[in-house]
Amino acid sequence: METKFQYACCLTHSENLHDLKNASILFEEIFKGGNEEFKRDSLFYLAIAETKQRKLYGIKGMALFGAAALFGGATAVVVGTLAVGAAVGFALKHKRK
Repeated sequence: METKFQYACCLTHSENLHDLKNASILFEEIFKGGNEEFKRDSLFYLAIAETKQRKLYGIKGMALFGAAALFGGATAVVVGTLAVGAAVGFALKHKRK
């Protein structure tokens, strides 16, 4: 268990996505089968490995989020404008009567 933990710790220092994924898998195994000290430490290092993976994927993820926000925001503006226009038209129509 100690050797597996040390190996997984070394993998977290890598910038290679494959190594970080392997570290996450090892820390999950250690968490499921280890004593309380190993569980605590493996959870801590699992968080580090997952955070580093997110940073490596971050640019791609942020680009997708930005595109969704842009198109979602544009859609909201169009729908909002149509709703306001419909409300104003409805109010003017009933005001004339």
